Amino acid sequence: MKSPDPTPRQIIVLILYSVLSLPASMTIAGYVATLITRNVSNFEGGAGYAALWWIILLTCAFSVLSMIIAALLRKRTTILAAITVAFAALSVPTFKLAHELLT
Repeated sequence: MKSPDPTPRQIIVLILYSVLSLPASMTIAGYVATLITRNVSNFEGGAGYAALWWIILLTCAFSVLSMIIAALLRKRTTILAAITVAFAALSVPTFKLAHELLT
């Protein structure tokens, strides 16, 4: 059984999805990490260290999850396009922070 070649639209959507999934994962991980570490003691910066490690772990988990979703939905271009638009919206805070740090 031969698989059909991907269309240019599928290629564009998958590339944009891949590029925007990491900043979106960082944004989601940042929000979730602050919720998880809300009740952590702040003795000697404990809450900051806990949040940092949760952000790292959750960013990796959400990135892997988004790639699995892309692999499962690779033939459903319209669904991936909608998720890509959501990733673009979620990536805005990460890009703003990166811009502030660079200037």
